Amino acid sequence: MIDRHGDVLVVQPNTAGMTAALPDIRAALEALMAPRSIVVASDGPARASEGLEPLSALHGMALPVPLVIEENGCRFAIDPWAGRRPAGSTTTATTAPSPRGSVEAHPS
Repeated sequence: MIDRHGDVLVVQPNTAGMTAALPDIRAALEALMAPRSIVVASDGPARASEGLEPLSALHGMALPVPLVIEENGCRFAIDPWAGRRPAGSTTTATTAPSPRGSVEAHPS
């Protein structure tokens, strides 16, 4: 899974195949999208079911946590290291608890 938050990409390689392909995926993302940073963060049950260790890496510029992004005219403070979001949403729910505190929406 790859999420785009402005010029920051979050890659969650949940399988052995995606993990093996990470160098190629990263090179393609850098060539096509020129992101400020690529966060690789994956510690879900799919990795564990394949016997894989949690994975965490940052490629590019250091990021503030929370990272403030804008979507549809609203600003959201997100934690790119916190993992998956609800299916179908483009940002973490504005009041959902996360391992690093709650996420709040900030109108522009």
